Amino acid sequence: MHAGAIDDAERALAPVRAFGPPALDSFAPVAYAAFQRSLDMPPGRRNWWTAEYLDNLTDGAIDAIASLSTQLPAGPAQILIREVLAPHRTGGTYLNWAAEAGADRVRAASGPTTSASRA
Repeated sequence: MHAGAIDDAERALAPVRAFGPPALDSFAPVAYAAFQRSLDMPPGRRNWWTAEYLDNLTDGAIDAIASLSTQLPAGPAQILIREVLAPHRTGGTYLNWAAEAGADRVRAASGPTTSASRA
């Protein structure tokens, strides 16, 4: 993904495209809303997005995520890692996915400096 002028993106991609014929070249201009929709799961799949920030991807965080892999069913699957990462997360989050969590969650994700400046 390149966020900026199309000419700049074409210049940035030129060396990659010059390397050799790609198996697939799907780089093309896309409206932001269309890109956001590309992350949606197919209809009928229950899906809820959230994001948590970690200061570091520690061995403990990796072990917590890996421990869930034994619970995956065959076929397409997702794992909910938020709760197992609770001891490792900073409290910050990507706010596009936090609005439904309520104002307190948004304030907590913004941190004390940002929240205090809006008080």
